[in-house]
Amino acid sequence: MDDKLLKKYLAYANTEEAFAVLFVKMHLDKAKGYWVDIVDCRRYEMSPDNFHFRFVVGGLYKRNIQPRYPSKSAYTIDGKFDEHGYYLMTRAITWETAHKDIAKQKAKNVAAMKFKITGVCCGQVISDTTIGSCAAIFRS
Repeated sequence: MDDKLLKKYLAYANTEEAFAVLFVKMHLDKAKGYWVDIVDCRRYEMSPDNFHFRFVVGGLYKRNIQPRYPSKSAYTIDGKFDEHGYYLMTRAITWETAHKDIAKQKAKNVAAMKFKITGVCCGQVISDTTIGSCAAIFRS
């Protein structure tokens, strides 16, 4: 188990950026199979909901590097599987892999598929614009 990586991931996991990544994954179908790079985002300050954003702007990068997860047997002690510890570590490894892959692609000037999500109300996206294509508007 890599305690350094877990500490870094846990510090990141409660940030606005982390919630923005999850928000994009939940509301932007095009994000499936891509790494999400948040450029800018703003939450509603008075909202207790961590997923209540005014807007989220960022880019999607292809997944060129695949995470390498430890075997489940490494998290099995005396026949008991530490599910929480294992899944926490897999999330940390995924987070680290995403940041490395995005950094490599940025260094090579790979263009991301840009997006801007605005008008979030009551957990529903009012509009999603993927730059370079037409806007898809969702209304309840």
